[in-house]
Formats: sequence, C-alpha cells, structure tokens
Amino acid sequence: MAALSPSEIYAADPYFDFVTVLLSGSGSVGSSVISGNEITSKVVSQYSGTHPVLISSAQSKFGGTSYKVDGLGNLSIPSASTIVMGTSNFTVECWFYADTASASMYVYGNFNSNAVGHNALQWINGILYWYYAGNTAIVMTGAVLSLNTWYLFAGVRVGNTLTLYIDGVARGTATYTNVFGNSATPLYIGNTNWTDQQWKGYIDDFRITQSFARYTTDFTPPAAEFAWLDHIYFTKRIIDEPIGYVSLMPPEGLDSIGPRRRVVNTMQKRIAYFGGTGKITGTVKVSPNLPAHREVILLDEVAHVLLKSTWSDPVTGAYEFDYLDMAATFTVLAYDYTKAYRAVIADRVVPELMT
Repeated sequence: MAALSPSEIYAADPYFDFVTVLLSGSGSVGSSVISGNEITSKVVSQYSGTHPVLISSAQSKFGGTSYKVDGLGNLSIPSASTIVMGTSNFTVECWFYADTASASMYVYGNFNSNAVGHNALQWINGILYWYYAGNTAIVMTGAVLSLNTWYLFAGVRVGNTLTLYIDGVARGTATYTNVFGNSATPLYIGNTNWTDQQWKGYIDDFRITQSFARYTTDFTPPAAEFAWLDHIYFTKRIIDEPIGYVSLMPPEGLDSIGPRRRVVNTMQKRIAYFGGTGKITGTVKVSPNLPAHREVILLDEVAHVLLKSTWSDPVTGAYEFDYLDMAATFTVLAYDYTKAYRAVIADRVVPELMT
C-alpha cells in the first residue's frame, strides 16, 4: 500500500473510463485460452479451425507475451456497441509484428455489408490500408514497413477527419461524415469477416477508446503497455476525515462525495451510463432555424463528468446518445466550432426509453 497526500493525483490513463476494448496479449505461454476483452468481460472466441491464436513469449512489445497468429487462425469479439464508434471521436490502436512475407493480410477487421462503417486494417506488401467505407481506405504514405519489426498503429477520428498514424507519425488522412464500426458482425483480431487473409505474426495491446481522440498531432509512442485502472491511484482532500492508506484492485478507483469516502467501481459506472435502456435525442440549429453540424457533449448531471461526445448530422442536425441509465439525469452541450455562436446548454435532461 502507498500513502497518498490529499492533493496528489496519479493517472496513467485519463481516458480509461472510455476504453471499450483492451486485449493486452498476456496469459500463460502456449495457451489458447484468451482471458477475454479485459474491459467488458465479453468472450473472445477462437477461430474454429485447428490453428488457434496462442499466447507467445517469442515476441512481445511489452509484458513478455503477445498473441501469435500463424495465418490460419484469428480471434473475434462478439458484435456489440463496444466495437461501434458511430460518428463520435475515437481511437483504435495496437502494436503489430509481421514475421512472414504475404501479399495481403489483416491485422484486424470489422466490415459492414452496407458499405459504410468499416473498421479494418490491411497489410499489402508492407503498406497499410485502413478501410472505412466500401473499398475506400486511407493508404499509408511515406514508408514501407518491414518484417520482424514492431510497429504501433493508431487510427483516430476527430470530427469528420480520420488519421492513420504509424509509430506516432501521421501517414494519411481522409474526410468521412458517416458512422464508423459495424455492430452486425464481430470484430476479428488477426483477420476480418470478409476474407481469409489472416495475419502472420504477432499482435500486442489492442485497444479501442470511444468518444476521445487520444492523438491529434504526431506523438511519441508509449514506452509501456496500455494502462489498467489499477495503475491509477488518486484521492482528494476530504473535510473532517484524515487521509490514510489506499489500496486499489482493478477495476476500482477512489472517489469522494462530501465528507464521506466511497469506492466507485468504474465498470459499474460504465454499465450504469452506457448499459441502460434510455436515449437522449435532439437537433442542433443555428439562426434562422437551420440544421447545423456541431459537436455535442454529454455530461453527468451530478458530477459534471464528460461521458460521451458526438457530432450532429450535417443535413438534419440530429444527434443521439443511447444506452443510458433511465434513472440518471444529464447535461447536454452543443459547441459551435465556427465561433459564430456561444455554446448551448440543456441541463436536467432525462432519457427516454429506447425503441
């Protein structure tokens, strides 16, 4: 246990509450038993063939192990809202290592038969293609990737701009206004749902963060594995209550309300906010009563914590936040990026039942 002063805050990942997929590549060496999506506890399935993805110590970026994909197997995460980003900002990222020459293979994939909302990363002779609609992809420029080398891929959405980063350097951008991700089919790690072009090599630290663009400019790749909540220790000054020792186990964090201290399980918090049956809808308009494309922010009414963000439809101005707790109240803010208008705020908003 470690003693914390009243004002100290240690936060390895300030966006942890918005991570919906995290596969760390950890486990027993040689095992085909994958612990699952370590954030949502969703089952991660093995390919039904005779070549499962294995936990390997032969190569790893961090932690001593990674997922070994031999070109004949893959993992899949069931279709769910955890893999669908809609029109909100997001970041999808992972470390990958190709060990066998192949004309075409997929690091991961989630294709949509409706030709919009794809999320798939393809390797073709050392060039990456990040698909987002139909056969349309951001094609990596400025480099050709080599075998037997670890690389960090990050795909980021900021508003209507998609950016492909390799090792922290932007290698391609595209403008895209539609939804991203497909809930009708699983997310495949080491393959995609449209082809049998499995990855040949290793994959480590696969993560999806919804509602936040972690990178908006070139950045330095992380020097350690993606953070767990048990890396986060924080406390606040609590009136009339002394600060003592704090020991946290994942996925819990310490919070304070008034003069009393309580432990908040962030998984339960996420389920409360995003696992409910409620929705909040609305329309953004500017003078004279014209629909507008603007960023819309959803806040918790009590704690004023940022929960989600999205962009209103560019044609109708409509926006929606779904899977909300029907018993909670929220604050909705709309920001005008053109700076012609001040932000519009609606507080004490109660969700309506999803249909």
